Amino acid sequence: MATKRLRFPYSVKRGSSQVKIYHYKRPLKSVRGRKSIHNDEFTVAYYLGSKRKRKTYSTFDKALTFAEIKAAELSRGEVDAVMFSGRDRLAYGQAIEILKPAKVDLTIAALEYAQAKKILGGYSIGEASRYFMRHHSEELIPKPVKDVVNEIIQKKTKAGLSDVYLADLRYRLGQFAEDIVCKINQISSDQIELWLEGLDLSARSHNNHLRTLNTLFNFAKTRKYLSKDYNPLEGVLARKQKAKSVPVFTPKELARLLNCAADNHLEYLPCLALGAFAGFRQSEIVRLSWEDIERIPGYVEAEASETKTQRRRLVEIKPALAKWLALSPRQSLKVWPHSRHYLNEVRGENAEQAKVKWKDNGLRHTWVSCRLAETESADKTALEAGNSPQMVFRNYRELRTPPQAKAWFSVEPAGSGKIVSIRQSKSA
Repeated sequence: MATKRLRFPYSVKRGSSQVKIYHYKRPLKSVRGRKSIHNDEFTVAYYLGSKRKRKTYSTFDKALTFAEIKAAELSRGEVDAVMFSGRDRLAYGQAIEILKPAKVDLTIAALEYAQAKKILGGYSIGEASRYFMRHHSEELIPKPVKDVVNEIIQKKTKAGLSDVYLADLRYRLGQFAEDIVCKINQISSDQIELWLEGLDLSARSHNNHLRTLNTLFNFAKTRKYLSKDYNPLEGVLARKQKAKSVPVFTPKELARLLNCAADNHLEYLPCLALGAFAGFRQSEIVRLSWEDIERIPGYVEAEASETKTQRRRLVEIKPALAKWLALSPRQSLKVWPHSRHYLNEVRGENAEQAKVKWKDNGLRHTWVSCRLAETESADKTALEAGNSPQMVFRNYRELRTPPQAKAWFSVEPAGSGKIVSIRQSKSA
């Protein structure tokens, strides 16, 4: 959710209850004397009786999830006992005491009970539990969600999976473990649906969360933390994603970007060229070394540990790429010896100076579409790109014509060969 479009304090109302979210920016440090970096903080504030309670989160989504849950609790009177009659207050207190040994939140218990009654019909939950214990010999190990998340991240890290994948896993599962505090075998599909709704995700992000949770639950089953016959995601539907146009650059835009980098950001030049003429992702470029470029004459070799898909790739070094790389300084073993954050910063400055609107993943998209037009082979292009042939054919077919592909791969430094200077190129 874009916080810039929101007005703070942001109010979450349920009935007569109201919870507010405040947004603060805490200055951290300046980067290379240019900009001051701020850390966003979101504070949830509400009243419990006469006392004001506050809780701070690093993201708006997390703060919103907590605020909605808290507002619902206040509205139902689960917290503000003064709203209860004497008998209701006694029943509430007894329910809390009964649940203490089980360490289950009252809201979770209510959701599970309602779901169980719906499934069982006229049978009691006690009868169903006794039947289950008689007919299922599988002994589950009770494990909190947080512990299972830590275990799977440790396992994936030891397996040597990419930093990008691990960062995504930590983000999604870390968020889940922070918000869902219970044993993993106590999670219900209703609970997951409520949690996902509270995040206010796009269709794509919603589906990515589902895939990540499915990975978590499958892992839990292998460790006997979750029954093999139980799927907490049953009934939680994926969302239909709208087809998006694939952003691409023109040869003119590429020429301006490359010339600007050659004149003002020479250290950034090889990163730009590798993305434009070899289709490497930015996450892969920051892991590439000059040895990867020189090891096999005529090819860039990306080892499995350096790629997103964890598969070795060989990409042909086109004449244009070779000439731009020849202009690039080699002051380190790494193609880009700095942080990914600084690469983003330089990339933005270069695009602004070149007067080219930056398109996220645009260089890679353009390369794939041009390479497909050039080779007329989805299989060959997919092998070089590290994608499936189906994805390449579906997303990039007819996006660029062979003449347009030729114009793209002809963007060379001025005076480097038979090609007309890119500063004077009229290619569309």
